[in-house]
Amino acid sequence: MSFGSRTTCSHSRSDIRFGLEASFLEAETFSTRPFLSDIGSRYAVHQANVLNFFKHEELVLKTCRDYRDRKFANMILTISEKSDYDLTKLKSSIIPMFWWAVSEPFLKSSGGHSRTYGSLLKAYTDMEKRMERVKQGSIHFILWAGFKFYLNFN
Repeated sequence: MSFGSRTTCSHSRSDIRFGLEASFLEAETFSTRPFLSDIGSRYAVHQANVLNFFKHEELVLKTCRDYRDRKFANMILTISEKSDYDLTKLKSSIIPMFWWAVSEPFLKSSGGHSRTYGSLLKAYTDMEKRMERVKQGSIHFILWAGFKFYLNFN
């Protein structure tokens, strides 16, 4: 879902941001925005938005039906009406699973003001090990990432 570009918070005529916010407020589901703009970030926002889409799928699809004339609403509805929609959702869940399994631990360990060359090298080495486990299809590693997804989803 588009809520503007990565460089500005202005909305596009084709997005459904204001419609979604109105739907959530009407349903008294949130007092703050559940979906995030991707200003300045690319990864954490995508995993948060995928997760919130799964959590509030019915409300999102209802809003999309109300705004069917908008490009992104129509695109989401078209995808949701296809026979492989469940497969599409499964593929989308890879984004938050990758975030929790690889990206977030790397960013947490390599960020901050007290980082040294040694700590960055260790963070990079740990990330390479995680990536190798993902490539090898380590079932325990994948289940662990899936469990983190489940905990954040429920």
